[in-house]
Amino acid sequence: MWWWRRQRYVQLDIERILDQAEQVAEEIVRELPTHDGLHHLAGNVIESAREAERCTRAMSRPWSLHRLPPYFLITSIALLLAWLYWQFLHVAAVEVALPSSDAAELRARLDDAEDLRPTIRITAGSRENVELLMQGEVDIGFVQGGIEIPAELPRHELPSRETVLLFVRPGLSRLGAAKVILTSIAQQGSHSVLQDFLQAARIGSVPSMRHEWALLSGVEDYAIPDDVDAVFVVKDLGSDDTARAVRRLADAGFTMTSPSLGVRGEELEYLEPIDLPRGHILDEPAVPKSPVRTYEVAAYVAAKSGLRPSLLAAVHRMLADTEETAPWLAADPTDFETAGRVLGAIKSLLDLLIFIGLAFLALLGLEIASYRRRFHQLNTIISLIGIHQGNKDLLDESDPDVRRRHLNYLARCVDLLSLIDTIAGYYVQRNGSLLYSNLLSAVTQRSSNLKLAILMRMQQARGTGSAG
Repeated sequence: MWWWRRQRYVQLDIERILDQAEQVAEEIVRELPTHDGLHHLAGNVIESAREAERCTRAMSRPWSLHRLPPYFLITSIALLLAWLYWQFLHVAAVEVALPSSDAAELRARLDDAEDLRPTIRITAGSRENVELLMQGEVDIGFVQGGIEIPAELPRHELPSRETVLLFVRPGLSRLGAAKVILTSIAQQGSHSVLQDFLQAARIGSVPSMRHEWALLSGVEDYAIPDDVDAVFVVKDLGSDDTARAVRRLADAGFTMTSPSLGVRGEELEYLEPIDLPRGHILDEPAVPKSPVRTYEVAAYVAAKSGLRPSLLAAVHRMLADTEETAPWLAADPTDFETAGRVLGAIKSLLDLLIFIGLAFLALLGLEIASYRRRFHQLNTIISLIGIHQGNKDLLDESDPDVRRRHLNYLARCVDLLSLIDTIAGYYVQRNGSLLYSNLLSAVTQRSSNLKLAILMRMQQARGTGSAG
């Protein structure tokens, strides 16, 4: 591409334009000493050329006005690309709210997640997780069925569910006969499900509660109180804590039984009936001792409102075992409400683009406005030249000396108009954005039309003089 490097573009030189304008002004003074109006117009053209020279010096500064639109556009595009990367591609560390026990599958998935750097925050249970998500203190959290998830929180149902476990003392056959029930943390997942069960079973007198499951599953020397008739929890059967607590209940004489609610169980939409075969939880001693019908409880991963699409996509890939890379396909529409979030992201992007466009046009308009005064000055000079040349009659003038002076006068008007065209072209050469305004066209059209009219008068006068 050596020929490209050697290529040179023809450019106007303001110093040469200024020298030519001064030369024309000197010729006018010398040849037309009595025409003060034309002297004044020549001085105006010289001042316009000097103004263009000053403008050139100002434009060479790093922060001149004509540089602001491209600077702004480049900066805006860079920031927009950074925003798009941050929103849709960048995956940073996420803070995950998990209960102290359970959620074994979610913990395993978090450990295996390659594009997530999870920071686990241990909580009391699902209700606290929801509160933390609503406050924006964590990014995602485990929520057990039975805990209401606000509509504004995206959620994804985990493939595996937790299971309702009901253990009773010998001689007790159903949940409604229990006087004291041991369950998990107050107002959290298991306790909330238990309250729904008691309400669905139409049990009039609410039994007393002992929220000591954590002690049962975690404290080695914990002794089950004698007044406890039943144990009701919703737990992950794959958890070591669950297996440890079930063994201790079996050793204490508790028997796993069915918490079936019959048709009333249909009132609780998060429940799904399931049959556990003998020995499904423990082989020795066998738990349950015989097949038991119980329920699976849906479990969810909920995300805080406004979580970046890139993080939503990473969470979805972790939960759904998919290699999707497009963030706008972050989840099934029924889970993360992808459709609404995609529309929201598109709206935000369009708002940014519109803002960038309007700001760029505003800066461009401000820059063009700074040239308006200069072009108006050139237009004014053209108007004055038109007025002055209008009274230089050639056809009806019989005196040859007067005709010669008038022809010289008109020739100098043509010279001044040519200089005005050159000055206007110089402005455009220095700032190409002026091509997109009507300032240049207004000057060049008026100047060209007037120059053409003068030349036609001069040509007609010369022809008439020769014929005479």
